[in-house]
Amino acid sequence: MELAIGVGFNGSNFFCRTVTSAGELNLLPLKTLHNRGLPTGTKTTRCRVESNFSDWRKVSASEYLSTFGFQLPDSISDEHQFYETEIDGRRFVIPALALMRALFRPALHMLPAMFRPQALDQIGRITPSESGLKVEIDASWAKAASSGQSYGWKSAISWFFAHPSASLSAGSVHTNARSGRIDLSLPDAEARIVFTGVRVAKTIFVVDASVMTVTPLDAPIDDLVGLPKTFLLHQSALGKPKITTEITVPFHSDGSSALSDLEWEKVENVILTSRQKASNYKLSQRDLLDGVLEKLATNQSWKEINYKVGTWVNASAMFHRLGKRGALPEILEVLVESRTGST
Repeated sequence: MELAIGVGFNGSNFFCRTVTSAGELNLLPLKTLHNRGLPTGTKTTRCRVESNFSDWRKVSASEYLSTFGFQLPDSISDEHQFYETEIDGRRFVIPALALMRALFRPALHMLPAMFRPQALDQIGRITPSESGLKVEIDASWAKAASSGQSYGWKSAISWFFAHPSASLSAGSVHTNARSGRIDLSLPDAEARIVFTGVRVAKTIFVVDASVMTVTPLDAPIDDLVGLPKTFLLHQSALGKPKITTEITVPFHSDGSSALSDLEWEKVENVILTSRQKASNYKLSQRDLLDGVLEKLATNQSWKEINYKVGTWVNASAMFHRLGKRGALPEILEVLVESRTGST
C-alpha cells in the first residue's frame, strides 16, 4: 500500500514521491497516478452525496495517515493536501489526488498533463463559430479516447475552459507542483460525487471519488455558446432519473424539438457506430431519437410521450445506450449550436 506525499522535479520532468505503509520512499512517473498513489481498503463503503466545494476545508494529513498505518520518516514532510467536509452527519476526509483523478479525465492522459505549464492550452482552445465562441478539443489522445470508456471528459474540459474558477483550478495543479505539492484550488461549483472510502465511526477516509455532475456557480466566459447549467462528467449520471431533468435540449424557434434534416446528418454518425447502418434497425433511429429529445426537452415522463415509432421502452433503451457510449453530449452540442444560432 502506498500514498503520494509530494511532487519533485528532475530538471526536465515532474515525478511523484510516495511512501509505503512500511515507511519506504519511492518515486513514480506522473503517468501512473491514475491508479497509484492512494491506499486501498479491504472493507470500503460507497456514498453518493451532493456537495458544494465552498464547504470543503483544508485539514492535516495526520489522521488519514494514521488510519491507513502510514508513518513518514522525520526528515520527510507530507506535501499532499487533504480536505474535509460534512454531509448529512458524515465527515469525509478527501485527498487532493482523489479529486484530481475524478475531475481530470480520462485520468491516464489528463492527470499527468495537468502538472505541466499551460496544461489547458495543450488540450484544447476556444475558437469562434457562427453563433459565438466554442471549445475545441484537439489533444493527440482525444480521438482514441472517444472510442473508449471515457464518458464525460469532453464535458469536463468544456467546463475548465468556460468557467473562470474551473480554469484556475486546472492551472493551480502546476502552480502547486512547482512547490512540491499535490493540490488544486477548488472550483466555485456544486457537485454530485460518489465517494469510496474506509469508514471509522462517522468519518469516511476517501480512497476514490467519481464526480457525476458539476453545476458551476460562477458566470461563464462571455460569448461561449451551448453551455449547460449542469455538466455531466460520468456515465452513471445518466442512469439516475432525477439527473435527466438537468439535461437541457433546446427547442427550435417554432417550439418543436424534432431533428431537422441538417441536424440528423450531423448526429447520424454519432449514434450509429461504423459497424451499424440505419437499415439494420427495425425502428427508425431518427424517429426514435426524436422521442428521446421530446422527453428531455419537455421533462415529461417516458410514458407520456407520443412516439412516432416504438414505445417508451425503446426510447429509454436508446437513451441509456447513447449514455453508455458517451454519445449524448455530442448530440446535445450539435443541437445547441444549431438551435441557438437560429434564434
